[in-house]
Parts: sequence; structure tokens; C-alpha cells
Amino acid sequence: MKLRIVLLCWLLLAGAPAAQASVIGYVPMDDRPVNLEYVEDTVRAAGETIVTPSVLNIAGRQRPGNVPGLWDWVFEQAAVSDAMALSADSLVYGGLVASRTHFDSDAELSARLEKFRELKRRYPALRLYVFSTIMRTPKMSAGATEPPYYEKLGPTIFRITALEDKREVAGLSAAETAELSRLIGAVPAENLADWRTRRAKNYRINEQLQQLAREGVFEYLLLGRDDASPLSASHQEARHLQTSGAGMDASRYLSIPGADNLGMSLV
Repeated sequence: MKLRIVLLCWLLLAGAPAAQASVIGYVPMDDRPVNLEYVEDTVRAAGETIVTPSVLNIAGRQRPGNVPGLWDWVFEQAAVSDAMALSADSLVYGGLVASRTHFDSDAELSARLEKFRELKRRYPALRLYVFSTIMRTPKMSAGATEPPYYEKLGPTIFRITALEDKREVAGLSAAETAELSRLIGAVPAENLADWRTRRAKNYRINEQLQQLAREGVFEYLLLGRDDASPLSASHQEARHLQTSGAGMDASRYLSIPGADNLGMSLV
């Protein structure tokens, strides 16, 4: 599994500019081995130096990361790093799971995002490699990795978004239009509003990340399509982000399937 991830990363980014850094600062999206331990081991096996924040500040399965603590570490480490590979999910929301469950305002999220510009202003020679995810739309979910209501309502919400995506792509039949209306009525309005509001915030953050890439703040931006079914809200957003990202060269920006492969790819 570990070897497959490494090989996939090399293949995906073979044409990207290599960091060739003697010191790499790395903020993972969470503390799972695939995102932290495997990446550290791979870099050290290659004879390079990788430095990560305290695990107490990195997100775990049942807790979000310490966003202020992570940013403090990033600014401190930037002074002695040649390059940094940074999870926007961690530095904006507190981690991958937190990106699906947070209650942060647009103003709070944008203020955290602005720190990327500040980082580049303070350390203009620092090469920043940033990765983010499009919020997933699972058919089912358990274990507190989505909002609490999703365990029961997930299949219905998934189907709603599949029909809404299809409506844009190919149109709906009369029966599908009726089904969509019925399903929307079956989900408590406050739950559907919570889910849609969070998705909209995260979508806007990804658009702003694209803009930072256009401005040259990042050496590279990698956008992951996390569990994106062919028809879903994730697929719908990926299509829209493809439009907003049009014209950016693949040597600076790429959107690929997956989430746990992103950190390894950029490092």
C-alpha cells in the first residue's frame, strides 16, 4: 500500500517542479500514518530532512487540529525551511474531518487563508506547496466523520445531490424531478441548510486557493477530489472548479482523485 502511494505520487507529478529542498516543513491533513508517518519515512529514506508540527496540534480522528498553533509553527519553521508542503484543510479548518463538520464563519476562514499571503510576503524565497480537498459526498458515513445527522440522512442527501448534479449535466426526467422534490422534503430543513452552507464555504475557500495559485503565492496547488462519485455534490463542485481553474498551467495546479495521497505527492 505504502509503495503504491509513493509510485502514484511520482507518476502524477513527474512534470512538476521539484523542490530539491534540504529542509521540508510539512503540515499533514491529520495524524493517520498514511498522511504523517509514511510521508516522514519516505522523505528520510531519500536522505532529506522533513519537519512536522507537534502531533498535539495535528488533527486526530476524534479531534480537530489546533489551527492557531499550526500557523504559529508554520511561521517559525518557514525561517529555516527551503520548502513547505501545507494542508489547507488543516490550516483553514483544523483537518480533513473538521472540514466536513466545522462551524466557522466566512470571515474566520478567509482570515486564515490570508495567512498564506502573509507567509509569502515574509519569506518570498520560500517555496510553498499547498494541498486541499473538495468536500466529499459519501453515500453513507459513520464514526463521527460527518455531521451527526449524516449517519441517518446520508443516503438521502447523497441522492439529492446526485439528482442536482445530473440536472446540470443532462437534465432530469419528470419522475426524477418529482423524486428530487420528495427527497428534499424528507430531510429536515435545518440539516440540509447546515450541510449546504458548509459546502458553500469550503467551495469558496478552494476558489480563493486557486486565486492564490494564479498570483504565484504557491509553487504548486494540488486539489483532491475526495470520494467524488460520478454524480454528487463533489462531482458538481469539481466541474465548477475546473472552470474557475481554467488556464492555469499543470506545472502549477492540478486536481486529482483522492485525499490521502495529496501530502505525499507534494512532498
